[in-house]
Amino acid sequence: MLTTAPARTRVPDGFEPGPLRIGRAVFRYHGGVRARLVILIALSFAVAPLAGCRTRAPAGRYQKDGLSFEHPEGWQVTNDLQKRARTVTVMGPAHAVLTISVFAPHLDVSLDTFVNAASKARGDGVKKELTVAGVNLGGETPATAPATPIKRSVAGKQVRGYEEHFTIEVVSVPVPHTSEYLIFKVGDRAVIVMEQVADKERHRATSGFQRIVDTIAVAP
Repeated sequence: MLTTAPARTRVPDGFEPGPLRIGRAVFRYHGGVRARLVILIALSFAVAPLAGCRTRAPAGRYQKDGLSFEHPEGWQVTNDLQKRARTVTVMGPAHAVLTISVFAPHLDVSLDTFVNAASKARGDGVKKELTVAGVNLGGETPATAPATPIKRSVAGKQVRGYEEHFTIEVVSVPVPHTSEYLIFKVGDRAVIVMEQVADKERHRATSGFQRIVDTIAVAP
């Protein structure tokens, strides 16, 4: 199994340094909205040598500090960070990743800014993590097209979002991925959900993604 020690890096263009670990990366983004956004980007490699083993979690309901949602068997909350925004990371089967970012009441949040920052952070994080002992083993290949607008049903209502296709190449093996970003209101708070999984494994994660987003609740 290929492992790398946790490292800290400085990400340019307005990103502060933050811990980078295989499987997830944390960056802080400044600008683009009226207050700071704290963005947690979950990176899913779907390549066995780069992923640790996790115990299969039972189905249940996550509830903490006013945020709650249901998740099926095999999904597990791995991070719950409270900064300027509340961001929860949920890991699923086939290294699927879902993040929920809940912002302060009445904050005007730009999904376009969020997606652009997320893409930048992901690309820098992948390159860093796939550099071992000074040797680069791969990275994210440039996207062939920009993120495209999508519509999705969340709790019976149509919400807007973006779909983004990218490929992570590890030792010359390409692994196509898709990320979807959704923005919607829960009460007076903006919520952004990011879903990410390797394309060949998407059928294993779709129902879990939907169950989680359909049941997100935020206490006043």
